[in-house]
Amino acid sequence: MPQSLNYYYSISSLIESNFEILNDMEFELESIMVKELVQGLPNDLDNHVV
Repeated sequence: MPQSLNYYYSISSLIESNFEILNDMEFELESIMVKELVQGLPNDLDNHVV
């Protein structure tokens, strides 16, 4: 395989793995937010005076 094609495939696989990591992080963040909303707001937000 020519070096330029090898480089292209290396970059492509790196980008693909980064997208998989981002998707996993987004899913984790979403599930954390859902759990927090189910538990309700922290007391310090409820008692905050503006």
